[in-house]
Amino acid sequence: MTVTGPDADAIRAVLHDYARGVDDRDWKRVERCYHADAVDDHGVYVGDPAGLVAYFDEHLAGVYDGTLHVMTGSDLRRVDDTTIDSSTLCLALHWPPAGSGGRHLVMVADYDDRFERRDDAWRIARRTVRVRMAEEFDAASEVWPLLDRFRRSEP
Repeated sequence: MTVTGPDADAIRAVLHDYARGVDDRDWKRVERCYHADAVDDHGVYVGDPAGLVAYFDEHLAGVYDGTLHVMTGSDLRRVDDTTIDSSTLCLALHWPPAGSGGRHLVMVADYDDRFERRDDAWRIARRTVRVRMAEEFDAASEVWPLLDRFRRSEP
């Protein structure tokens, strides 16, 4: 059964928090998206949420200056009153520090999640990431000349 209403809104909010947390490197925000005993299978990492954020912190720092995760097309299916399965498309952009000569990574993946409501909160109990496409591209050898005109100060 397709899920709508407050439960769907709550799950989409968790998906948003996850994406924004990774992109802001706010690891506590990412970890709060999961139940403490959850299992995440990202392919390169399989384990609990604390280990996942430690992995991200170690492997993103110094390699990518930033990321952008766009979550869309969530298909939510109710299993029972406290369990919803979700499949969400993710476009993930990873870019190196400007002028570093590093490589950009573009990925498209399915996030297959089992959400469980415990203590009145929907969180991820299990996640499997299935990569549809991943390609690296050479970065430009110089910084875009108009970049400084578009930069914004921190909010």
